[in-house]
Amino acid sequence: MRPYLVYKFILMLVLSATNYLPVVLGQNLSNLDTKYGINQFKLESSFSKYQSQLKFQTEDNGVKFYSCKNVSSIRIFEEEVSDVTLGFYKNKLYTISVYLWTLLPERQMKVLSKLENLFGNAALGNDRSTSYKLEWAYVWQTPKTYLAYVKHPCNSKIKPCFANIYIISRKMETEIASDQF
Repeated sequence: MRPYLVYKFILMLVLSATNYLPVVLGQNLSNLDTKYGINQFKLESSFSKYQSQLKFQTEDNGVKFYSCKNVSSIRIFEEEVSDVTLGFYKNKLYTISVYLWTLLPERQMKVLSKLENLFGNAALGNDRSTSYKLEWAYVWQTPKTYLAYVKHPCNSKIKPCFANIYIISRKMETEIASDQF
């Protein structure tokens, strides 16, 4: 066998294994479905529960996005939050996006470590929801829930230098896709 084919085979094996890493090593992934949210925000909860705290931002594909008016009291692993965006579909919470203030790399990795303590080892790769470049993306997913921890590059037009944790209800994601079909 040619040496480059051996390297190519090993590389493909490693890359395909990383897709299954959370399943193999993520014995805590059930925590992701149990938590089913971030902080006090829970996926599939009613819009009316948060309505007084929200300011409308935009609508996209039937999902209405709102920013939280007061995030000063919200902390994620003791880190300050700069913005929280909630996306509702048919008045149910579909996605939660939390932007953390610009963190030093050590603090970013501390957040990653705490997420991995909760949910098991993350898959490292490109985040599926973005068409723009990220510095990195760590992902945990189950059939019910998708969670990503991503870093926007400092030259990004969207939240430069910010780390972002977001979670999506995959059940509602399927419903949205079905309604659009």
